[in-house]
Amino acid sequence: MRVAGKRFLIGAGLVVLSVLLISPLVGPEIQYRRALPKYRIGASPEEIEREYGIHLELRKNGNYLPDGEDDYQKRRHYCYDAYVTNDFVYIDFNDFHEVLKVTKVTPVSKFLRKLGIDDR
Repeated sequence: MRVAGKRFLIGAGLVVLSVLLISPLVGPEIQYRRALPKYRIGASPEEIEREYGIHLELRKNGNYLPDGEDDYQKRRHYCYDAYVTNDFVYIDFNDFHEVLKVTKVTPVSKFLRKLGIDDR
């Protein structure tokens, strides 16, 4: 084989290897970006399930309000959460089951969070 042919094969091999190494990091980021519009602030789990066919398993997060709080406080207080594995999102809901916050949980965001860098 000629030198040019060997260089081409080495170059092609390096490109394939690079794609294989980078795709587990880039794939979840792309999936997160595509899924983000599904989880609008103020949307209920029922709306999300009906529109997108995603089942959300709401869990009480142990963050309780004292008795007698007004509706304003209940609307701003994180009370329930859900994790959607396929979309790499963690969703916080208020006492009225409305989306308050969506957090990215991709491998890159987890790594950056450990370093103390916020990548929202």
